[in-house]
Amino acid sequence: MSKITRRTFLRSAASVSLLSLLVKAANKKVLILGGTNFVGPNIVESGLKKGWNITLFNRGITNPQMFPKLRKIIGDRLNADDVQKLGAENWDILIDTWSIDPQAVKISTQALKDKVSHYAYVSSISVYGSRNYQIAGLTEDAELPKLPPFPADSGNLDYTRRKIYAENFVREYFPTSHSIYRPHIIFGTDPATGTLNNSNLRIGGRCYWLWRIDKGGNILAPGETTDTVQYTDVRDLAGFITEATNKNLNGSYNVFNTLTMKEMFDSLISIKNRDSKPNLIQVPASFLFQNRLSSAGDVPMWVSHSELEKGFYQISNAKALKAGLQLRSALETFKETKEAFYKYHSDFNFLDEQNGVKLARVENELLDKWMSAKN
Repeated sequence: MSKITRRTFLRSAASVSLLSLLVKAANKKVLILGGTNFVGPNIVESGLKKGWNITLFNRGITNPQMFPKLRKIIGDRLNADDVQKLGAENWDILIDTWSIDPQAVKISTQALKDKVSHYAYVSSISVYGSRNYQIAGLTEDAELPKLPPFPADSGNLDYTRRKIYAENFVREYFPTSHSIYRPHIIFGTDPATGTLNNSNLRIGGRCYWLWRIDKGGNILAPGETTDTVQYTDVRDLAGFITEATNKNLNGSYNVFNTLTMKEMFDSLISIKNRDSKPNLIQVPASFLFQNRLSSAGDVPMWVSHSELEKGFYQISNAKALKAGLQLRSALETFKETKEAFYKYHSDFNFLDEQNGVKLARVENELLDKWMSAKN
């Protein structure tokens, strides 16, 4: 075979191979449980770009106007009879986005274990539990907290236990054909509404720093500039889920971006209001702790590398990156979040005692105290 002929043959073979992969992806028969609230619609949109044949199963209550061209099956996930009906068909992929009750995951994994080729579940880094957060560089291989047998009444379980039980059901009934995705706090917008609203995500925690940078003046910057923060862009999450399930990747994946505090502040300052003149004043973690401020809760998007649970924002995402996780720039993520915040949530009160941010209420007092102590 001549060189020209061989080159032509190889190019033709590569084209045929690529075409077959695209056709295979386009023929994927995908069932999404939920699909019309925040994470779900982003996954649907990502899947449609791959040519997936998507069916939605939900109660038809949340944003029922979404995706009018898609097939929709109305039913209740907590009703075993409704879920059992889905077993009348075979599915290449099932994507489970609901977080409220692990009983729903138990029902769907049991009912569809022989009808679904790959079960994908959106979990959370909360499954690691506080003891694991004491470890910097935590990976997916970390042992999760041990739980007693699943209770008959799961309504009073906390978020961590809900997610652990749900993951356990996925692994039990789909041991070699599952993927579990563990995001950090999720940034981004809901395609249905354009808003940042979601029952499990607080506006204050995600938007405090962009709001505070825009206010300008002296700003209390916590800890060290090298402390890290982690967050998940909802589009990154959706894109990785569709890509990984297309490849039938098995196992668990930590899905998020990692920034230093300096990188986070630099990104936010680059998109600040034109008239804002922020002046960051670095205040040590020890001073904040002495003044009864806790990280993550009282001071959003920050955990000191000096404290016991230092690993909370130092979890490894190396496995997901190796598997193809693509990350939008922090600038893009924060810009989208900021636009949605001012359009839909500009009346949010960061000083509110119940739903606001403690740092916002005590910042001036602490800055005065810190500057006095330095002098």
